[in-house]
Amino acid sequence: MNARQRELLEKFDKNHDGRIDDEEKLAARAYMRGMSGGGPKERYKKALKLFDKNGDGKLDDAERTEAEKAREEFQANREAVLKRFDRDGDGVLNEEERAAALKARQKRRLDK
Repeated sequence: MNARQRELLEKFDKNHDGRIDDEEKLAARAYMRGMSGGGPKERYKKALKLFDKNGDGKLDDAERTEAEKAREEFQANREAVLKRFDRDGDGVLNEEERAAALKARQKRRLDK
């Protein structure tokens, strides 16, 4: 597990079992969707909450780089999931497509 994964686990693993369960995943997704919403000022405020490690109210170069990396990873993951599971090509996972994606994720976890 890399540092970013540990950080996300600490943030979203509310029952501290070392895994992100389905309920925690929903909370994480809602949080990440919130990160991508709003205008530039809202996005910056959200980024501060997540990445301002020294608490100075600003993102220094290292914090900004980490925030940008997280955004890029999130976007790449989103695109990969859509490419694999968005059968109708509308750019959104419907209930059936989402269920298939969750099933595949659970299978990967069991295979580990």
